[in-house]
Amino acid sequence: MLEAAGVDLSEVGAAMLRVAPAGWTQVVLNVTGAGSMIGTDLDIDLADGGTTGAVSLDLDGRIACDELRERMHQTPTGTWYNARIVLGQDRQLEAEFDYDNPPFNGDATDELLTEDQDQYPRDPQHLPAWHPSRGPAS
Repeated sequence: MLEAAGVDLSEVGAAMLRVAPAGWTQVVLNVTGAGSMIGTDLDIDLADGGTTGAVSLDLDGRIACDELRERMHQTPTGTWYNARIVLGQDRQLEAEFDYDNPPFNGDATDELLTEDQDQYPRDPQHLPAWHPSRGPAS
């Protein structure tokens, strides 16, 4: 089982391996999510010093990322908006989860962010200042 900080990353790690070409040395998956949307971007380093371009996770991999957000939801803090998951040649995973910065590089609509709050509720004190569910500043 691939695990990081007590979180089972097996399905995500398997999806990363499926798209890694021969000669890979490191695979970095950046995930961003809100509501019903998930975005994934892969950077793959190769043994010859090069990198790959435009590699995407398959549908099962994107579903695994979405399910990871769901499994990691906790009341009152919600779930993460962004994650960085690194797969090394030793097949060990390292993961960082970001609960504070806007998903989709700040391009998520208010509607999508509100949907995310409905789906993965956070107490008001755990909502970032930029989140539309906070309401107007007082």
